[in-house]
Amino acid sequence: MDAGADCYLLIPADEYRGPEPAQYTYEGREAHDRGKLFKLGPKVVLKATKARVEEWRKMLRTMYGHQHTQSLRKLKSPSTPLTWTM
Repeated sequence: MDAGADCYLLIPADEYRGPEPAQYTYEGREAHDRGKLFKLGPKVVLKATKARVEEWRKMLRTMYGHQHTQSLRKLKSPSTPLTWTM
């Protein structure tokens, strides 16, 4: 499943050099944000797709790889001897 969003750049009204507002598009229309006047710039489409298994592995290794090495260091340290009982 893919997710996407149609976005428009906020350009200060006095700096806008694009086309005038037209039918079926938001580009060139006025927008107000925090008391300032903007014009909507060109459309930008942001899309996200599902991460593949390889991408998840890389992400998780990057995020949690250091914890694995730290736990191995604790096991190898002389302060915690390894004892096996049956």
